[in-house]
Amino acid sequence: MPLASVLRRCTEAASSQGAFSCAHTSEAEPVNGVTTSISSASALAVQTDSFEALLQAPRHSCFPRPRRRRPRAWAGNHGPRVRVSGPSTIQTLRGELCGRKVALILCGEAHEDALDLTRPRSIIAAKLGWVPFQLPHAVDVAAAVACHASSSLRDVQAWAQEKLPRLAAKSLDLTGSLLLFRRSHGPKERGIAWLFLPGTVSFLPDADQADAEKTRAFLWDDVDEDARWVRQQKEQGLRVPPVTHDAIISRRKKLRLKEKVELFDDWLLRHASDSRVQLILEGSVWDTEVELHEESGVAPAPLAHQSLQGMEMDSCDEEEDQADPSTRRFCGEDGTGTLLEFLRRRVMQNVDPRRIRFMDPRELGDPEDDELRTRFQSLLEKPMPRDVEEETADAKGLKIPVRPTKTWIKQMLDIPAIPSWEAFFGAASELLYYSPHIRGDFVPFLACVLKHSLESPRPQEAVLEFFQHLYTGKVSDALAMLRQDEKARSCLRVRSVLHCRPGQGLRRRQDVRRLIPVRSAPVDRFLKARGSSPPRTWVSELAQRVKRGGADDVVSAAHEWYLSSVEAFLNNPKAEDVEGDYFVAWLRECHRDIYEDIDTSDPAVLRTRDRVPSLSDTRTFHNLRGIHMPGFEAAMQEIFSFDPDAGRPTTKRQRVLAKIVIDVFQLRMVDLAVILLVAERVLQAAVGTEVVVLLYAGSDHANTVESFFRKHGFRGDHLPRGGRVGKDYWYPDEERGLHLPSYLRDFGELFR
Repeated sequence: MPLASVLRRCTEAASSQGAFSCAHTSEAEPVNGVTTSISSASALAVQTDSFEALLQAPRHSCFPRPRRRRPRAWAGNHGPRVRVSGPSTIQTLRGELCGRKVALILCGEAHEDALDLTRPRSIIAAKLGWVPFQLPHAVDVAAAVACHASSSLRDVQAWAQEKLPRLAAKSLDLTGSLLLFRRSHGPKERGIAWLFLPGTVSFLPDADQADAEKTRAFLWDDVDEDARWVRQQKEQGLRVPPVTHDAIISRRKKLRLKEKVELFDDWLLRHASDSRVQLILEGSVWDTEVELHEESGVAPAPLAHQSLQGMEMDSCDEEEDQADPSTRRFCGEDGTGTLLEFLRRRVMQNVDPRRIRFMDPRELGDPEDDELRTRFQSLLEKPMPRDVEEETADAKGLKIPVRPTKTWIKQMLDIPAIPSWEAFFGAASELLYYSPHIRGDFVPFLACVLKHSLESPRPQEAVLEFFQHLYTGKVSDALAMLRQDEKARSCLRVRSVLHCRPGQGLRRRQDVRRLIPVRSAPVDRFLKARGSSPPRTWVSELAQRVKRGGADDVVSAAHEWYLSSVEAFLNNPKAEDVEGDYFVAWLRECHRDIYEDIDTSDPAVLRTRDRVPSLSDTRTFHNLRGIHMPGFEAAMQEIFSFDPDAGRPTTKRQRVLAKIVIDVFQLRMVDLAVILLVAERVLQAAVGTEVVVLLYAGSDHANTVESFFRKHGFRGDHLPRGGRVGKDYWYPDEERGLHLPSYLRDFGELFR
C-alpha cells in the first residue's frame, strides 16, 4: 500500500476516535498498578495493533522542543585572509578572572613608523637607489672621489653603487652621496661620471650653465617618495600634520592590500566593533582622569644646590645632528609618524571611548600630543607661579644660549607643564635613552631629600618604601619620607637653570623644558587621581577602583609583584634588561673609550657579546664580558655616599646609576598599571560572560604582563603553538606581515 494511503487511513482512524491531537494524550491501561500517558496516535497503534496508526505516531513529544540559542557571533570573523603588519608578536592567553571568561591578546611592538610598515611587502628597511636631484649650481668636480667614463646611464649607476662601499668608512652613512653624469657630445663619444661622498660637495655659482644643463645629478637616497618627503619636512623644521600623515598611510595601505598585507589598525578596528572587546593602548593618560592638587603651606623648590649649579654644561659637542631622523625626540619629532600614534588616532575616531584605556602616566601633565596638552592646561584654575630660578636668571641679565630651535618647539615652550610625580621621575628615561648629552641629576634628591639610614643593612629599603607609598598608597605617606630643611629642599631639583663653577661667572643653561618638563620634585602642587581623597597618584587610585569592584586578590598580587620585580631587576640590571639600553648608558658614562670605539646601534645584541671588534682597528677587540653593573644594594650605597657639603658635583657614574634605579621603578609602574587595567576592563563585563582584552604596547610591557598572568592561571596551551604568533626580533629586510591563526580571525574560537 502506498505510504500516502497508509498515512491518510491512519489519520482518519485517529480522528474517528478523537485521539489525534498534539494537545491531548490517551491514558493507557494500568501496568503493574501504574498508569502511563502516551501520545494519542501511539496509544491508537498499541490498542488496535495497527501498523498504519504506528506510522502516524510522533517521534518526540507533542510539545515543541525549546530552540538552542546560538552563541552570539564575534565581530571581525569575515575579514580578508591576509597577513597583518604591525606587532612583532601576538600572545594569546585564556583564563578566568573575577567570574568572567577572559581572553588576553597581548600585542608587542618595536615602535616602528607607520611609513616603514607600509613599504612594499612590509619590509621596513629603506630601499636605497639613485634618485634624480635638481642641482642649484654647478658642482666642483675636483672634489669627486672617483670618476668613470661610459655612454650608458644604467652602467654609470651600477658602477657607482658598486664603488660606494669600497670608498666609504664603515661608520659612514652613504645616504646623500652624489652622482653626476655628463652626457657625451656625439654618438661615438663616451660620457663621464663623478662620484661624491656625503658632505664633500662644493658648488661653483659662476660656472658655465651650458655644461650644468648637460649634467644629470642623482642622490643615493630612499627610493620611497613619501618617506623622502616626510624626512625633508622634518629636516626643515616643519611639522607633518596628523591629517596629512594619515592620508598618506591610507593611500599606502591600499597598495599593500594588493600584496595581501593589511596594516594592524584595520584588523583591530574590525574586531573592536564588538562591545565585548576592551582595548588597552600604550599612550598618555587622559586629562579627565586627574586633577591638580595644591599642598597648603608648602612653598615651591628654592634655588638649586651648588652641586647642581656646578654640574657641567650640556655636551653640545656630543649632540646629535638635528637633521638625523633617528634623534626624533631631541630634534622636535612629535611622535606623529609612529604606528602607535597612528593607531591611537584611528581608535579614537572609530571606537567607543568607554572601551579604551591608555596605560602610560610617565608624561602626565605634559604629553606629546598637542590636543591633549592643551586639555591639561584647562586643569589650571590660576596661572602657574614662575620658577624662582628663571626669575633670578632674568634679574641678573643672563641670556639664554642661542641655539637653532624650530618655531613650533618655541611655541610649546611658552606652555608650562602641569607638574606631576610621574613626569618628574619620567625624565630619567628621556635622559637615558634619547638625550644623554643633556645634563640631569637625581642623585641629590635620593641622597639628600629622601630619608634613609647609612647604617641600614639594606640601603635600598628607603627607596622601595618611598615608591611603594607613591604608586600603591597615599601621596602624603610618600611626602612624609622627604626631609624639609633648607639644604634638603635645595636638592629637590634635577637640573638648575644656572651654571656656576669656581672662578667662572654665572651662566644660563639652555632651555630643555621639552625634555625635562618638571625640573623639581612637585612637593607644592601635583596632579592626583580625580576624586581621590586623600590624594593618590593615578595608578594608586586605579588599584582602589579595582578593589571596590571585587578584585582584591588581583590588586594584592599586583602590588606584591611590583616591588619584587623592581628589586629582582635592579639586582642584575645587565642580565634583566633584554633591550640593552642600560648597558649602553653604562658604557657611555663609565667606559667612554670603549663606547666611542664600538658599534652601539643594537644594544640588545651588544649586551650579550663577550667581545666586540674595534672600529678604529679591526684587529683589536674590546672585552665586554668583564664589564659589570652594580646591583641594587651596591648602587644605592654609591648614591647615598654623595656629600653635598664637599663643594663638588656628583660623578657621572653616580648619575647614571640613579637614573637607572628610578627608570626601573617607572618602567614597572607602567606594567603595574596594565595589570590593573586588565582587571578593570574585565570588571566592566557581567559575571559569567566572555570578554576579550587586547593590549597593544611595547614588547617589553607585553612580555612582562604575559609573565604575570601566566603565574595566575592564564594559559595558551589549548591554542596552536601555545597561542604565540611572530617573534621578538626581526631583521630589517624581513617581511613583517604575520599569518594569523583562525582564533585571531574569529574570537569565538577562544572560548570553545
